[in-house]
Amino acid sequence: MVYLILAFLLSLSFQQGSGQSRPEALLNRRVSIELNKATVYDVVVALRAQHAIPLSFIQSTRSFNAKEAINIKVSNGTVREVLEKIRSTAPDYRYGFVEGHFVLYPNEPKYQRVIDSVSIREMERLKATYSYLDALRARWPEFKELMAPAMKGYPKAPLYIEPVSIRPRGTVLKGFAQLLGNNQFVTFTIFYWAKANRPAFVFDVVR
Repeated sequence: MVYLILAFLLSLSFQQGSGQSRPEALLNRRVSIELNKATVYDVVVALRAQHAIPLSFIQSTRSFNAKEAINIKVSNGTVREVLEKIRSTAPDYRYGFVEGHFVLYPNEPKYQRVIDSVSIREMERLKATYSYLDALRARWPEFKELMAPAMKGYPKAPLYIEPVSIRPRGTVLKGFAQLLGNNQFVTFTIFYWAKANRPAFVFDVVR
């Protein structure tokens, strides 16, 4: 409940403080970032940790076994400038608001696949994620290696038990975003976990 109230207040502050919609306000937020020989994920982590930008992220499949080395320097620029610099180096990425959540993702067909007959309604977030990933694995081989999130810390934390729903029909990407529910502080990440030699799905809370 506390997270939901804070998310609501955050949304109001974005809109009332600038007269902009929340998407415009986030894209126009002033940030300063300087990273050398970084991965795209490193940039996303910096935006989250240093500037509290609730940006979800999906790593491109082509970069799973490739060495990324991005140099980014933005001084008192906007979040949009940072993302455009990423795209100038890695043009297969797209960014935008999916189901009301800010996401940086690769332009890959598997995330635009339409999944139907999903039955996830008012389910705890972690359980909903397990069910959704099971549904994806059952339908398409591209998702068979995707590891489900592990629980860390207090098992009754809002991050894990907030109720979320996924509409019966929609794209894979929209389903991932719907796992965040109405909480604007929660993000998801799909990244290549080298230790397991597989992609992993994780949640995080941006404060």
